[in-house]
Amino acid sequence: MSKVALIPLFAFLLFWQCITAQVLTEKRFEMFFGAQGISCDSFPDGSNIDFLNYIEKDDFSGNCAYIGFAGSAKVGEKVLCSVLVGMYSDLSPVNYNVSASYSLFRFIGFGASFLGYPQLIDRYDMYHWNTDVGMYANLNPNYRQRRLYNLGFAAGPQLNYKNKWININMKLHAGVRWTRSLEDAILQKQIAGNYIRLISYETSNSPSLYFFPEVKVGIKLFRISETSIGLRSRFSSEITQRFINYSVISSEWTLDNSSESYIKSPKHNYSKIDFDFGIYFEW
Repeated sequence: MSKVALIPLFAFLLFWQCITAQVLTEKRFEMFFGAQGISCDSFPDGSNIDFLNYIEKDDFSGNCAYIGFAGSAKVGEKVLCSVLVGMYSDLSPVNYNVSASYSLFRFIGFGASFLGYPQLIDRYDMYHWNTDVGMYANLNPNYRQRRLYNLGFAAGPQLNYKNKWININMKLHAGVRWTRSLEDAILQKQIAGNYIRLISYETSNSPSLYFFPEVKVGIKLFRISETSIGLRSRFSSEITQRFINYSVISSEWTLDNSSESYIKSPKHNYSKIDFDFGIYFEW
């Protein structure tokens, strides 16, 4: 498991340590099942590879379901903090969100959130199979798949409403998201010839603006002693235009003759939707 994947685990453990402290109020623990749908434009092959053409897109089909846990608590009367972690059955994180808000008025506040999730790009070596005529496009027989980590920070207004039986939290956050860089190389050989070429890629962070609305609703069912038990649901979306720029080094023949260039990729319309449903315990 990578260091980035451990971030939500450490965040949740730290939050759980805090949530047991007596200084916090309205403490809540949640368990849920969720699903994720991703949509991203694809463009025809050009003179350079476009990694977003090979990004994994679920569209609420296939392996997009996950389980998750969340916790929240108020610090004093004004500050609300929360942590959410979603994961697949192998415990690899599919999304995580750490947020905090401050109540400016009775129901209106201002908050900030840090979110992240991993995403796969598959078989991007197929670009070379389709475009590099006369070459064995990839001498490495391994399946070409890499995991991208998408990270983002957003802030904005939010609504926090709560009465005896229902609570509603609505966010209209916007901010900057980026993708952690990755490196890979494609080794090629000329068909019926001795010419060889090594193409090395290193992506950049490629930051872009994004919009992150979220709605969360909880309904209390009953109360046992000091603990309230209820149902909760959450809907969130990420809307942005994504691109992945990168540096490419092409080393030819003896691999000593090389050239380097920086490629700017086109922007893709991109959206991600998360929906989850479960139960909560509040005390």
